[in-house]
Amino acid sequence: MFGLGPAESLILILFLIIILVIVLAVRASAKKRAENPAADPSPSTPQRVCAQCGARLDYDAKFCTQCGAVQPELTTTELASVLAQVQQQSTAKSPVDTEGSFGFALLGFLVPVVGLILYVIWYRDRPGPAKSAGKGAIAGVITSVIIGIIYFIAIAAITKSALGA
Repeated sequence: MFGLGPAESLILILFLIIILVIVLAVRASAKKRAENPAADPSPSTPQRVCAQCGARLDYDAKFCTQCGAVQPELTTTELASVLAQVQQQSTAKSPVDTEGSFGFALLGFLVPVVGLILYVIWYRDRPGPAKSAGKGAIAGVITSVIIGIIYFIAIAAITKSALGA
């Protein structure tokens, strides 16, 4: 395969399978989070309680959806409560994973391509692990370049001494 020996071909195939599995796992995790958002005790729109049966209603409902009772107009206190709910919901943010992870940094260091993929996928939703994976990938690439330079210098010195001797 591509002029590679059997061992190199096997390593390449395993490497590609590992990358594919990681990408699929990350995508499945993101899809699961999107389908099942964290349980939020506050309703998506401000609500109030029916004066007759106690059912939950939208704050501007004129009639109860359960018993059909006409709802009285909101008082100034109730309007202030609705305004407070709206302000609270607009300032509340979903929890973001900002903690870094040594595991993702190590994975990025050992397999920089995976670290870069995880960084690109997670940089908005999970900035902590994304940053760890990205830093690990950068450190892995820099380390590989340094080792490569040292290797080529050593090989050049060995061949020079072998030819000169």
